[in-house]
Amino acid sequence: MTTAVSDMQTAFNDAATRVNPDFTELYDGHLEGKTLVPGLYKWGTSVDFTSSVIFSGTATDVWILQIVGSVEVGSGAIDCHPRG
Repeated sequence: MTTAVSDMQTAFNDAATRVNPDFTELYDGHLEGKTLVPGLYKWGTSVDFTSSVIFSGTATDVWILQIVGSVEVGSGAIDCHPRG
């Protein structure tokens, strides 16, 4: 548990220092079937997807999603681990 809390704090501090997003309001928050590359994403609204969003990159890449509203995940969503 200590490692998880430490990792969460590190991630939070890293995200807090990033002020220039790579992507803003991408797809108006509708991410169904979209592929996201590493970077900082910001939405001033909610984000949703029904079944899939693909995070394309390597194990050392970073994706930060800063979302003002809610995240709505459909019942068809699955967890998969594609290799990049």
